Amino acid sequence: MIHSIYGNEELATSALLPNRLYDAVIFKKPLLASPHTYLAQVVETYNLGVILNPEDPNFMPILNKYVNSFNEQKFLSGSNEFLGLVNSQQKLFLDKIREFFL
Repeated sequence: MIHSIYGNEELATSALLPNRLYDAVIFKKPLLASPHTYLAQVVETYNLGVILNPEDPNFMPILNKYVNSFNEQKFLSGSNEFLGLVNSQQKLFLDKIREFFL
């Protein structure tokens, strides 16, 4: 698992998509994310890991439940879908840069 719990107290942490997200989908490792963040929305949408609040007294039971009910097929499918989206956005970006300079 890849730890990416940064909290959600500031815009800088609640809106970021860290490099660890991309590491998670490339290396196929579930991600730990803070609730009420954009990263949590992505994790939930694509089934990329579990959303945890370290201050929650149920932190370990929630993590244990995730581990014990881990659905590898669902995780891999979400990882591949998200990675496909990132690759298509990267291609579009590069195409637009080339278009601008030509």
